[in-house]
Amino acid sequence: MTLDPGIAQLLDAVAASGAGPVEEGSVEEFRALVASLVQFQAPAPEMESVIDTMYPTQSGSQFARIFMPGSNKYESVMLFFHGGGFVAGDAAVYDEPCRSLAAATGSVVVYADYRLAPEHPYPAALDDAAAALAWVAVKCREWGGDPARLIIVGESAGGNLAALTAIRARDAGGPPVAAQVLINPGIGGTAATRSRSDFAEGYMISAKAMDWMWQHYMQTTEDSALSDPAEVSSLVGLPPALTITMEYDVLRDSGEAYAARLAQAGTPSTVARIDGLIHASMALSGITTKVGEINRNIADFVGALFGLAGRPD
Repeated sequence: MTLDPGIAQLLDAVAASGAGPVEEGSVEEFRALVASLVQFQAPAPEMESVIDTMYPTQSGSQFARIFMPGSNKYESVMLFFHGGGFVAGDAAVYDEPCRSLAAATGSVVVYADYRLAPEHPYPAALDDAAAALAWVAVKCREWGGDPARLIIVGESAGGNLAALTAIRARDAGGPPVAAQVLINPGIGGTAATRSRSDFAEGYMISAKAMDWMWQHYMQTTEDSALSDPAEVSSLVGLPPALTITMEYDVLRDSGEAYAARLAQAGTPSTVARIDGLIHASMALSGITTKVGEINRNIADFVGALFGLAGRPD
């Protein structure tokens, strides 16, 4: 397939801007770049209710935003972890994606912040993610959700956290996780794959930029193994998974390889590759309507998971 026309125009504009490589800039510059993605988003769907609150962590508390679409056909609650390479991303950037996810699936969506590197390297983000899961498992009935229908969702770095949080929950004996949704997940990102080679430059986030983010997140070689789901020895006993990859993404093949390992371990594992899109497309809904395929795949997955055909009315 070819690049989506809207995405191609965006990449041309980025190339013409003369902006330097992410890996040659500062953390502050990258955070500003991620924050600027808001300008490329479609108008956000209205919710019946949006609640801003804090959730408790080992280190104190973190921000959370609860999106209630008004019709929770599945009684499901999605805990969402944002992208940004572990060093960037916030509620402002992911407000529209979370609203769109809630509207498309009819599920309550809980956005949960986590501490960012390099100020807070591994395992700070993962510890916060695990704390968020424990909190949502206790609170979800207050939002009309069923604790048995709790789904962890993550995009990019958040996909890494979603996968590892599911693994932690398995190892700890809970909280129970009904499913995991991994959107262009930051898993096995340094592996020598075809997509890492084919899309190493010119597709928004380069292979070198990915390495730069990992270096900010990890302090030691041991951290590198512990912070990557691809390095986990056993994937047995994990919840059903939907892995969504983008055709023109350095992380495409490593994400699909992880999905294959889940299947080999006996976990129901579905892969949906979205043609024509690049990394972080979930935050680019104003560029192309094709971004909607991400949430359509999630809605179909949730409907099938809970035995309900189609998407919510």
